[in-house]
Amino acid sequence: MKRIFILFFILYSILSSQGQTIEEFNKRASEKAYINDYKGAIEEFKKVLEINPKNSYTFFDIGIMKSYLHDCMSAIANFSKAIAIDSSNPDYFYLRGLEKNKLKDYTGAVSDYSKALKIEPENPDALYFRGSAKAALQDFKNAVSDYSSAITLNPAHAEAYAARGRAEAQLHNYSAAIADCDKAAAINPLYLNTYYYRGWVKAELHDFDGALADYVKAIQLNNKEENEYSMKGILKHNLKQYRRALKKYNKSLKINPADDSAYCNKGILNSYLHYYKWAKDAYTNSILINPKNPAAYYRRGNAKAQLHDYSGAIADYTKVIELDPKFENAYKNRGLMKSYSLDYKGAIEDYNWAIELNPYDPENYFQRGEMKIKTGEKDGSCSDLTKYKTLGGDYSGPVIKMPCN
Repeated sequence: MKRIFILFFILYSILSSQGQTIEEFNKRASEKAYINDYKGAIEEFKKVLEINPKNSYTFFDIGIMKSYLHDCMSAIANFSKAIAIDSSNPDYFYLRGLEKNKLKDYTGAVSDYSKALKIEPENPDALYFRGSAKAALQDFKNAVSDYSSAITLNPAHAEAYAARGRAEAQLHNYSAAIADCDKAAAINPLYLNTYYYRGWVKAELHDFDGALADYVKAIQLNNKEENEYSMKGILKHNLKQYRRALKKYNKSLKINPADDSAYCNKGILNSYLHYYKWAKDAYTNSILINPKNPAAYYRRGNAKAQLHDYSGAIADYTKVIELDPKFENAYKNRGLMKSYSLDYKGAIEDYNWAIELNPYDPENYFQRGEMKIKTGEKDGSCSDLTKYKTLGGDYSGPVIKMPCN
C-alpha cells in the first residue's frame, strides 16, 4: 500500500444528494489542506461527519490534519476513532504509531507498528519506524532485525542503513556499523545523520581524523546547530586531537582567510576545549566575513553566555531571531539569559515563542514554569510544570511540586 505522508481523500458513493454534499465538503477540505489551512480543512471534514458519523476515512483525514498542526494527542484520538470503525486498514495503525513516537511513547508505537505489519507485512516504512522505536527502548538486537527487513524490501532505504549502523554500533559491531553508514552515504549523500553516526563510530575506533571529517560534513549539512551527541562526541577522550584539528584550521585560514566556515568550526572546537574567549573571537571573524549566518551569531551568543556576558549573549540571540525567526533555541537561550538578568517577564515572552515553535519540548514548559513561579503566577506555573511532566519530563524536585500543592 502506498505510504500516506500526502493527504488522500476518498470520495464516497452513497445516496445522490448526500453523496454530492459529502463530495463537495471533501473537495473544499482538500483545497484548504493544499494551501496549509489545516484548521479550515478540519471544519469541512466535520461537516462530512455530521452526515456520516461512521466514516473511518474522515476521522483518518482529520487525524492527518491534526498531525500537520503538531497536535499529537488529537491526531491519536482521531486515528483511534477510525480504528474503532475499521480495524482492517494498516495505515490507521501506522500513522497512530508515528504520533505516539513523537510523544516518546515508544512501547505504544511498537504495538501500533506491529498491528500495521500484521495486516501489511511488506511495509518497509513500518519496519523502519518500529526498529527506531525499539532502538529508543534500547532493544538494539531486534531493532537491527527490523532495519534489515526494511532494507530487504527497499534496498535504497538510506535511513534504514544509517539507523542499522547506529544500532550495530550500540552492540559494538563497529565494522558492520561503518559498512552500513558507508552504504547510506552512497545512496543519499545529503542525509546528515549518516555522518553523525559514522563519526561517532570512528571516534570509538580512535579514527579521530575520520571522525572530525564526518562531523564537519554533518555540520555543513545542518548549519543551524550541531547535535549534542555529535560534536561533543568528537574525540572527547583525546584532547590532543582537538588541538590537532585547530592547527589544521589555522593552516587553512592562512591559505584562505575569507573562509567563514573555517572560523566557525574553529570556534566550535575552542568551545569544546572551554576556550570561550577564543571561540567568541573565531565566531566574530566568521560574522565579519558572512554577517548573514544565524548559526555564527548563535554560537557566539553561547560563548558569551559561558563568559557571563549575558547582555552580549542576548544581543547575539536577538540577531539570530532577526535572521531566522523560527530558530527555536535562540528564543530558549535568550530566555535563559534574561532570567539570569532577572528579567523574568522577558524570559516568559521568549519561552512563549519557543513553545509556539515547538510545543512538544518539555524543557520549554519547565523553564517558563520556573519563571512564572518567580513572577508569582502560581496557576500558570502549575499548568506549565504539569505539562512538562505530561510530555515526559522526569524532574521531580521541589520546584515541580511547590506551585501545585
